[in-house]
Amino acid sequence: NRFGVKLSPDERPDLEAVPGTGPFGPESRPMAGWVSLPPAMSDADAAAWFERARGWVATLPPKEPRPKGTKGAKKA
Repeated sequence: NRFGVKLSPDERPDLEAVPGTGPFGPESRPMAGWVSLPPAMSDADAAAWFERARGWVATLPPKEPRPKGTKGAKKA
């Protein structure tokens, strides 16, 4: 089990430089913009990255809801 954070494009390379980080999400389809924290990272360091991620995500606009009835619909 790994924890991941969504960071700004400017901050992502800082975390990716830490040994043990990697893509976050399913191996076959990692989540864009997310980086997994190394398992050996200290709680204090992880908390600092969570705080940076929270700051970035707070600046993003809300997602637009999908129109009703489109979830799971087959594409033509």
